[in-house]
Order: sequence, then C-alpha cells, then structure tokens
Amino acid sequence: MHDNIFRLIIRYSELKKKALADKRQNDLNSIKYLLKKYSPFLEKLKEVDKNEAPHYNLFQVLNIQFLEARVHTPFLTNLLDVQGSHSQGPMFLYQFLKTIFQNNSKLPNSFIKDYFLIKSEFKTSQGVIDIVINYRHPRKEDQFIVIIENKVYAPDQETQILRYYNYATKTLKYNDSQISIVYLKPYKRLPSEYSLPSDVRNKLIEKGVLKLIGYTPEIINWLKECVNDIKSEKLKQSITQYIDNLKDFPYEEVE
Repeated sequence: MHDNIFRLIIRYSELKKKALADKRQNDLNSIKYLLKKYSPFLEKLKEVDKNEAPHYNLFQVLNIQFLEARVHTPFLTNLLDVQGSHSQGPMFLYQFLKTIFQNNSKLPNSFIKDYFLIKSEFKTSQGVIDIVINYRHPRKEDQFIVIIENKVYAPDQETQILRYYNYATKTLKYNDSQISIVYLKPYKRLPSEYSLPSDVRNKLIEKGVLKLIGYTPEIINWLKECVNDIKSEKLKQSITQYIDNLKDFPYEEVE
C-alpha cells in the first residue's frame, strides 16, 4: 500500500504538468481527494520510516551483499569462532552444530571449546577450504572436521569437493563418521558433477558426510535462533541486518 500511494503522488504530479482537459481534470480531482484522505496515513508512514529506517541495510548500501570471499565467508567465520570479536564465546558455533547437524549421531554430546580450530581460507594440500571447523580432541576417535564450501553464485571448481574429502580421509586419517562437508549455496543445491562425481556424491549423502544447506532457510534459521540469546544490542542489529540481506538473495533457478 505504501508504494501504491507514492505512485499515486507521482501520477498526480504528472497530470499537473500536462494541459488539463476535462477528463484529466476529473482524474486530477479524484487523485487529489484520495491523497487528502490518506495524508494522515502518509505522515505516519514517514514518521515510522524516520524513526526506524526499515529499508536501511549497510550490506546493500555498500553494494557488498553478494561478495563471497570478502563478506560472507569472513562474517560467518567470525561468528563461528569461539574467540570472535562478537564476544559471545561458543554460542554461535554450538547453535550452528545443533541446527545443521540435528539428530546426527556422529557429533559428541558435549564439547570443550579450546579444542576447536575455526579458520577461513584454510590452505591444504588439496586446495583452499572456505571455512573449516576442526575439533582436535586429544582422543583421535573424538575428533571431527566440518568443511564448509561457500558458494555465493561462484562456479564449482574441478573435483573441489572430492579433493576436500580426500584431505579429510587421507591427510587427517578421519573416517566417514568424523567428516562433514557442508555445501552452502544461497538456496540448497547439489554440487556439480565437475566438483564431485555423482556416484561419490550419492554415497556421501547417504552416509551423512555431504550436507546440502542454503542461506535460505538454514543459515537464516540458525542466526534467528542466535539473536534470541544475544545480549549486545549492537551485535543484534548487525545480525538482523545480515539476515535481512540474505532474504534479498535472488532465487537461483536449477538448470
């Protein structure tokens, strides 16, 4: 309704600029009557906009809403990091593991936060992992790794997911119960054959190794859960703006 009223104002202005034939004068009078009727409503809307600035979003103002490596990966990594500048300790990390891997028996029932290594752009012999969560417990059997491949409209690289799986199994010597590979897109999608052959892909999904999630709805739902526990109003506003930004991601059609 807000937009319709402003379109009415624009139409009123256009008619005023033109020669006013009888019909146009009638149109002009009708619009003028409607605007007069709704003027208190318009003033209220202006006051709400002024007080709340509901359409202001820093990510969109700076035109950085789709930047994967410079925005989304470091932003998510900072939240997941138990030592992150958000000062919320392991809250974001634990909620992420709970949300993304709910009812997953491969994860321990409790964690010791000091054993977590969380890094972005993590260099390995098999390529650079966007985000890695490595739980390095002294007991080898209690260790696990979460590899997050963050794809915000970026194309898959050759054998990329397969190489990361090989890193976890061959370099770290983890078995499938200790490995989770998260393929993150704006909306849930399968990795391409180019990145992970379909026969391997299907086996990893069946084993629960490969996890497909989207910014919508999984990341948004995770952050909404976290917002409820955030004490800092400054941080809460930043997370809320980030969530609003994710809601505006264009829908990506499946080919």
